Amino acid sequence: MPSPPPPSAAATPEATFNPTSLTTTPPIQTPITFLFHITLVLLSLAALYVLSTVPRALAALGQPQAVLLRAAPPAHRRAPSSSSSASSRRRYGHAPTASPSSPPTAYPRKAAEALHREASGHSAGTDESHTLHSHAQLVLPRAGSGSSRRAGRDRGKVKYSPPTRVPHWATLVHPLLAALLAWRVTPRLSVAQVGVLGAYAGVWAYGGLYRSNPLSDPLRTGYLALSQIPIVVALACKNNVLGVLAGVGYEKLNYIHRFTGRLLVIAVNVHGLGYLYSHALASPPTLTSFLRIPHIAWGLVSLVAVDAMALTSLSAVRNRRGRLWYSLFLGTHVVGFALFLGGLALHTIPPTPHPSLITPYILTPLLLYALDHGLRLARTRLARARLHALPALNGGTTRVAVPALGAGWRAGQHVRLRVVGAGSGSSVWAVLGAWAMGRARPFTVASAPGGGGMELLVKSGGRGLWTGWVFDVARGDDGGVGGGGEKEKGEGEVSNWERAVGEKGRVVGISKGKVGTESDLESGGFPASRKVRVLVEGPYGGPNHALFASYSGALLVAGGSGISYVLGILDDLLLRHAEGRSRLRVIEVIWVVRDASSLTSLLPTLAPLLRPRPSPHAALHLRFTAHYTRAALSSSSSSSSTPKLPLGVHMRSARPDLLMSLEGTVDAVLSAHTYTHARRSSLSSTGAGEEWPSGVVVGVCGPAEMGAEVAQAVSGVGWGRWRDVGGVEVVEE
Repeated sequence: MPSPPPPSAAATPEATFNPTSLTTTPPIQTPITFLFHITLVLLSLAALYVLSTVPRALAALGQPQAVLLRAAPPAHRRAPSSSSSASSRRRYGHAPTASPSSPPTAYPRKAAEALHREASGHSAGTDESHTLHSHAQLVLPRAGSGSSRRAGRDRGKVKYSPPTRVPHWATLVHPLLAALLAWRVTPRLSVAQVGVLGAYAGVWAYGGLYRSNPLSDPLRTGYLALSQIPIVVALACKNNVLGVLAGVGYEKLNYIHRFTGRLLVIAVNVHGLGYLYSHALASPPTLTSFLRIPHIAWGLVSLVAVDAMALTSLSAVRNRRGRLWYSLFLGTHVVGFALFLGGLALHTIPPTPHPSLITPYILTPLLLYALDHGLRLARTRLARARLHALPALNGGTTRVAVPALGAGWRAGQHVRLRVVGAGSGSSVWAVLGAWAMGRARPFTVASAPGGGGMELLVKSGGRGLWTGWVFDVARGDDGGVGGGGEKEKGEGEVSNWERAVGEKGRVVGISKGKVGTESDLESGGFPASRKVRVLVEGPYGGPNHALFASYSGALLVAGGSGISYVLGILDDLLLRHAEGRSRLRVIEVIWVVRDASSLTSLLPTLAPLLRPRPSPHAALHLRFTAHYTRAALSSSSSSSSTPKLPLGVHMRSARPDLLMSLEGTVDAVLSAHTYTHARRSSLSSTGAGEEWPSGVVVGVCGPAEMGAEVAQAVSGVGWGRWRDVGGVEVVEE
């Protein structure tokens, strides 16, 4: 920043000399103008990337846009009190295959242990020998494929209108090149991301070093830091312009924010310490008198504030277990940001001969910050929610059901959740306090829009963490939110779920072809719930320009709590299939969990998705495989207690082979198309209007290591298969 240079030895402390006399190369006359041009170069590079996404953005414009959460339209809303048959007809357009009066087939108490023995007890000697019902899959038929006249009439009513697929550039190149760009240099950064950071760092270094020596000309690095502030703040916003234009969620741009923030800290310290160093070495030393100058003192305040933000941003502090550490990170950022910009304004504007050149760099971050929080407030909804504790799912999970919110998001997006208090005991001040001071946690929506409401799955992190506290509240622990929230049933009353499943929710009551009624799934199909009030902000992120329904095949991979992402997408894709708005022929779902009991807890949510729903276009092959890595603790149950999983659901006691699964999905897509036409070479001559394969999309949500495994699997696909199927695109959450 502009500041008085250190005095010479022969001058009084008030006298100054020109520090640029120490430089060996002539400096640029107007460094602020030069760095403004550097900023324009960075913005131009970002604009080129945005332009490359325009074709996919135009294709996505034809789909329902998700901006504001709202209630589902009455025509698409599922009434909790209606029977399952009526609800099924309303949503899927056909009657269920089983009668509502069908007797339930309950899973025994030792379901998890029986599943483990059945999945791992065979010894056929092949990889598939460890699969429970390994060769069975759910086939959702084409409407009118049978002899039913009604099916034919339904087919005529539904128009086939799938979305247009615009291939990503990565699907047009060799899979080895796509895999190389996706290869992980670090657990969080791929080769492509490192390339983006390298290009940014090169432009940044050019702006700071061209015809300037940072050790003798710290003024240039001050202007360099000033020019980076709007970029750093813009990338920190949940609602940022680059993310909206490029179709990239804020969480996927966070790595650039962290990197540019570190460069900003480096530039600020080089600038400040350079002046302090020169004054401390002056003869006689003039550091004390230098710091007494008001605008210099304010510059020191900005330096301390930005260093405090940098230190608390380290992963060792920010990600440390416990609420205190993240609160320290958040509080330091809020206070430090105010001190940094305030001190910067008092440091730069008074001594600057042309304040109009400096002011935009200070006002722009403030406006971006205010706009972001205004949009966050506009995208926040206050609603009542039910908390259901599922102890066996992922070692403890809370199901958060928000019936009042049924639309306004796209499958795969996430929302930010705050728990305010008990169902009717939260005051206006409690709501305002939760929004202003409470931390919002991101959770992927596990249901499709337009259904029976929003559903979230919150994995418990254990005692001492917020997610563990929510889990305790759902189980009925008092001392939570307003006495633990309102209990939905009287104290000591046993729920329908508890009568059917016994202890810990390990036993699932399933009727033939369905799981209870819709009202059972909303309240009675899960443990005794607690009513609370929540603030739901969003939606954010998601696949954005990648339209899963525009592909011919989908491989959905989830690890642990990442099943929320998969469930939301699966629910949406099956609904689109029934409505003729999807090209998908094959869906393969892989879920990696620790133990088999997680699947038994998920069945009340999963089974309704597997109801038959014919499409006016083509059949859909669906398989859901849960891979668990931890054996059951007990194996004393008899083999007769082995539960029968719904058709299309399988279990395996081993880690998945992602390359084999991906190749199987590719082959199934090619087979689905060649099954319609005996020879693909005759597609152009048949005139039947059938489609060429439109690629395979791989959606993955889980730990960083899982993303690396998916990238490695993609690299193993042969070029012939890759070209015939239309390429493979990876969408990582």
